[in-house]
Amino acid sequence: MANSSKITEKAVNEGDLISDRGKMLARQPSAIALYIPVILQVAFLLAAFACHLNAT
Repeated sequence: MANSSKITEKAVNEGDLISDRGKMLARQPSAIALYIPVILQVAFLLAAFACHLNAT
């Protein structure tokens, strides 16, 4: 009986690992979405600077 409870505990631990990995993957797109405005702003500033250099 003690052996089957160990197996159950192991299965529960593996399930926790899988759900943690799923949470990490779910969290990543939101982090990327936070960076999008920053990337766009930097790209816009670089484009404006390039136009400024061209104009002179």
